Amino acid sequence: MPICILSIPRNQTDIPLPKLESICEEVLQQTHSILEIPNPEDMESRIIRTDKEQPELSVSLTVGDYEYPGFHPESFHPTQEQLENTLAAITQIEGIENLNLGKIRIEAWRDSVFRELEANGPDTKPIIAETTQNFNDLPQIDCGISVSLSPNYVARTQEGGQKEQESQSVGGEFSPLRSRLENLFGPESERRTELHVRETLSADTDVSVEVDLKSEHSLTPSQMESVALTIEAELRNAKLMKEGETTTVWVRLGKADIIKSVSCLS
Repeated sequence: MPICILSIPRNQTDIPLPKLESICEEVLQQTHSILEIPNPEDMESRIIRTDKEQPELSVSLTVGDYEYPGFHPESFHPTQEQLENTLAAITQIEGIENLNLGKIRIEAWRDSVFRELEANGPDTKPIIAETTQNFNDLPQIDCGISVSLSPNYVARTQEGGQKEQESQSVGGEFSPLRSRLENLFGPESERRTELHVRETLSADTDVSVEVDLKSEHSLTPSQMESVALTIEAELRNAKLMKEGETTTVWVRLGKADIIKSVSCLS
């Protein structure tokens, strides 16, 4: 599930959006080809505005066992050489030099939980009751929630939704996610949960929820799954998923393995 995220400074408007989308598509095609990702249709692009001075491009993906059930092979463990070759190929994509990128990186996340949700999916409450583990035995756990919204989602939920700049009134319906996870992790005062909602200029997924966990101890697969199911239950409870729209939840622990280029392309 490689996700190409292109961050563009707010004051940079000289490159048309279709050209930016074309570059992201080529990035994903190169990533699929070189890394030999089992599912050729599994990809996502996202273009956002940033306050940074230079554009940045990142490719995030999951690695590990059983990443692609139903495909051969199911496991996905790209080599260091493959990741480096992918980064090198991305730097040679036609037109990418015009972006004057300040950073390009590939992030490989291990032992994460990624779920693509259906609007009319099954009730998750019984599953949560069975799988929720006791998080109180963890001495410290911090949580960051990032929600990315497509222009289509913004247009549907806000009359006259702005496409070129973020609006303070967009995304307030996702604030209960923070309380839901705080209740899951327990009332320990040292545990912090933050929520950030942002609009995108372009996105293949209508609602993308990424949960980053930091803990002094590892979480079990069941605990990671509990976090994903808790987010899903809240999205369903608040009726934030609509038929025909795509919603994803990605729960990650710790830090990614990063292949990074910090050279500006000019």
